[in-house]
Amino acid sequence: MINNQQSRVAIIGPIIIDGKSSGGEGEKLYQMLKESGYTVYKRSGYRNKLLRLLDTIYFLIFYRNKYDVVVSLIFSGRAFFLEYLIFFISKILNKKIIGVLHGGALNEFYKKYPNMVEKLYNQCIEICTPSKFLQHYFTARGWPILYTPNFIDNNKFQPKWLNKPEQKLLWVRAFHDIYNPEMAIRCVANLKKTNKAISLTMVGPDLGKLNDCIELAEQLGVTNNIHFVGFVPNAEIEKYYNSHTVYITTTRYESFGVAIVEAASCGIPMVSTRVGEIPLMWAEDEEMLMAELENQKEFDLKVSRLLSDSSLRDKLSKNAHRKAETFTWGRVKLTWAQLLTKN
Repeated sequence: MINNQQSRVAIIGPIIIDGKSSGGEGEKLYQMLKESGYTVYKRSGYRNKLLRLLDTIYFLIFYRNKYDVVVSLIFSGRAFFLEYLIFFISKILNKKIIGVLHGGALNEFYKKYPNMVEKLYNQCIEICTPSKFLQHYFTARGWPILYTPNFIDNNKFQPKWLNKPEQKLLWVRAFHDIYNPEMAIRCVANLKKTNKAISLTMVGPDLGKLNDCIELAEQLGVTNNIHFVGFVPNAEIEKYYNSHTVYITTTRYESFGVAIVEAASCGIPMVSTRVGEIPLMWAEDEEMLMAELENQKEFDLKVSRLLSDSSLRDKLSKNAHRKAETFTWGRVKLTWAQLLTKN
């Protein structure tokens, strides 16, 4: 156990546990710090942004004597403006602040609001991120960013190494424009022209695009080839990784990609768009196949190639599994211990 008797931590950000989310990285960090002996709190679990803000402000002020360090999960978009206010209050209360950059589009947000972002960063005793892409981007602009990768429970995500059906694709993300689910549906429609047995399972909560995707599947004639599962708790995801042939991700942004690491840990070979963090974390043609963003033809060819080549699937599977073993709590907890004791 880490010597952390003086460390009292408040993790602030969207830590939502409901029918659409299992709490994300904030919940996982909360659980691991708690198990490691820290006094740790978390805010907030409200999906409504106003309620989340009010709940967090109440906690920060009325529980100010119960914590010393604020770990703030920083995202882009409207969520950033909430965090900006949280930083202001934390600074007034004389709390140490560690900023954790999670938003895959934070670089674009910074271009629009550089002064606001820099004011927020100036209040941190340390800024860290699980994204090498964001680390490189902001370090090049004068902000020394520490790389702190996300982690998975590799005891939960284990490969079965069984013979799997040859033509079953898996997609695990939220139905949101960021994750470009339509690209996965078009891939199935295109591959079905020469592969009638192709199928796709789509797992994830609806964040505004599910009905569009169902309509697109009907228009393209692949309704019977696609299974829309909806939200699945993280504890139940492993069975999907271990029962499909190829994992595909069609995202437009990526700041780490926990689902990708989980898939790799289960040994399912992968095809992804070449965006954000992905080409920095994964070796192309050795640990996964990649295609340029929005290049449907290239993406389809990569998926088709992987479906038809069992030796390639075996190579990517084993190499990616080996990489995934480096993203565990045991590998990153000492980094967090150092962060939380920094003055």
